[in-house]
Amino acid sequence: MKNTEVPYKKATDVIHKVANKMKKPEYVKEICNKKHNYIFVDKGSANQWSELSLINGYPALGVLFGELNQVFPKEEWDLIGHRYMIKIQESVEKNGIESLTFFSGACSVGMAAYALSCNGKRYNNFLNTINEFILEQCPSILKVITLQHNDVFMWDYDVISGVCGLGRYLLFFKQEPIVNNIIKDILKYLVSLTEDINVFGYSVPKFYISRKNQFLKSERDMYTKGNFNFGISHGITGPLAFMSIALLNGIEIKGQKTAIRKIVSILNTFKYTNNKIIYWPGRVNFDNFVHKKIQVNNRRASWCYGVPGIARAIYLAGKALKDDTYKNIAIEAFNTLCSLKEEELELTSPTFCHGYAGLLQILNCMYNDTGLENLKEYKNKILNKILDFYHETTAFGFHNIDISNYITMSDIKNFDNCGLLSGSSGVVLSILGAIKPSTVQWDSIFMIN
Repeated sequence: MKNTEVPYKKATDVIHKVANKMKKPEYVKEICNKKHNYIFVDKGSANQWSELSLINGYPALGVLFGELNQVFPKEEWDLIGHRYMIKIQESVEKNGIESLTFFSGACSVGMAAYALSCNGKRYNNFLNTINEFILEQCPSILKVITLQHNDVFMWDYDVISGVCGLGRYLLFFKQEPIVNNIIKDILKYLVSLTEDINVFGYSVPKFYISRKNQFLKSERDMYTKGNFNFGISHGITGPLAFMSIALLNGIEIKGQKTAIRKIVSILNTFKYTNNKIIYWPGRVNFDNFVHKKIQVNNRRASWCYGVPGIARAIYLAGKALKDDTYKNIAIEAFNTLCSLKEEELELTSPTFCHGYAGLLQILNCMYNDTGLENLKEYKNKILNKILDFYHETTAFGFHNIDISNYITMSDIKNFDNCGLLSGSSGVVLSILGAIKPSTVQWDSIFMIN
């Protein structure tokens, strides 16, 4: 990663080539549904395509073409985006909406329409209908997860499937009183996750995930007493970031600032340094948590569980609380990260979730906030690295290089994925974010802005 120059022409060429590959919804769906894109999970073979998903579905393309239309207004990307909005509407009318989640439900659909709305000039009726549906369903969802008391699942609260992501979407419409009230109810629930409960005779925060509530069988086998999830995708760092972003948007409830401080304190209890590089563990098992034993793991520099996502959330906390100590903790972590060689990042894929694109966009956010030159230089190195992944012959320009067997956590394969989380849309948007200011706030989906 020697090159620190911004390859503007190469970047714009790649952006346009990939976008042109994904202009036809029918082609995108056909490719994503091919057998080589299936993965193996606890219940057998699974298709990753989901029509109303930002992960690998039509809404991801709606967000992509919405941003492209804003950045390149003379190129008529909005017409391509409209094709995807038609497909989204057809799918909603035919199959309905199964959930509210930001990445795979009503909020995915709403985000696509919002991104393509040209600052509220289009798709207003559609957006209003989706938002009314979301607001009708929110109280019952909050009631269910609140009544679970101490029995917490990560998908109750997280960015991907939980109320944390739901709240971030609703912040786009915070000026409406009913929306503001729902956001406050979500904040009340998230604040409650920092309250202490008794588990195995120890006082621990309520965001503890028991063994039976682990997502995968491999995790149930590994964490026999449960664990504490620190990742921004599925862990308590997501609520930390959301509570901070809500505060930055002028929304505050009782206990919110205290909850933010408690989470940062917990994270920093388990921060460790290895070869002068700052890390946080992605998960901490029960015994290590209660005995404050440092768990040395998770050195992949990813958005989902790595230093970039966790440190960015701590920076947002510092920004919201006007606390330079927190900001400096985050900046120091990024400074040490920027000293790493390419192989030390432990990244293999160009994609967002646990690949180079997530690191790139977070570096972009941090540089925009701090203006630190070393972040700019490292950002440009990562941009060049991502561009090297582009291959003309692939269906969507970039492969998602990931494990295909979630039972054995093995078998690395190349997948053709169109989405934001693990697909080409997320890669292209990160490349675009590195050379042009974001206009539709697409990275808010990842709780980093």
